[in-house]
Amino acid sequence: MNLLKSGGQVNWRPIFFLLITVCFSWLIGVPQVLMADDQAYSGWQSFQTEYTQIIFEPHNIAYAEDLAGFADGLFEEVSEMVGWKPEKRVPVVLTDRTALANGFYRPLPHSITLFLTSPGDRFLGARSQNWLQSLYVHELVHYIHLTERLGLPGLASYVFGPDAVAANTALMPVWWIEGLAVWAESNLLAGGRGDSPVFNSLWQAPLMEGKMWSRKQMRYQSAYNPLGRVYVSGYL
Repeated sequence: MNLLKSGGQVNWRPIFFLLITVCFSWLIGVPQVLMADDQAYSGWQSFQTEYTQIIFEPHNIAYAEDLAGFADGLFEEVSEMVGWKPEKRVPVVLTDRTALANGFYRPLPHSITLFLTSPGDRFLGARSQNWLQSLYVHELVHYIHLTERLGLPGLASYVFGPDAVAANTALMPVWWIEGLAVWAESNLLAGGRGDSPVFNSLWQAPLMEGKMWSRKQMRYQSAYNPLGRVYVSGYL
């Protein structure tokens, strides 16, 4: 794209059309969380276990009770594995207002969100019997791992609050962050991606073909196959 006219002046036309395209894409790409479920919103409820605060809409009470049954046990296992035990309860938000079967950890503020849409395939592993449990342990590893008070951000957290440790996330390679979580989902539970033949083929195939990616390439995702190489690299 040529952004300069003759004489060195800026050509604003491509920049203008780029901005229009971005705005239009944002408008038509309304988050699925807002579109997937038209059930009337009736507010949030919550209850606490020893280590977890579970936040949910009333119609998802069964999922909340299911999570409460295994959340504290997994907290103790993951804390022992990582070597760090957060001081506060883990906030976990449950929502079914999405078409996605996934979840995420948010560093600011530290919290976990789980989407209550069961997957159409076994994307978390061949032997996963409870997809919510497998999903939760993956995000719980992120929560416990990335709230540990390490380095300068850890020292800053004593002055500016626990959210300051989020700066450590930018200093860690993605394979390290995701690798711990995939290892945990594959070894603390029955199942996980490490137990999936499809997942293992992502590294076995290029290895057999002599086309394994380099250590430098394992630091970032790629638009080319395998798309999830940070997960594979970290697990290995």
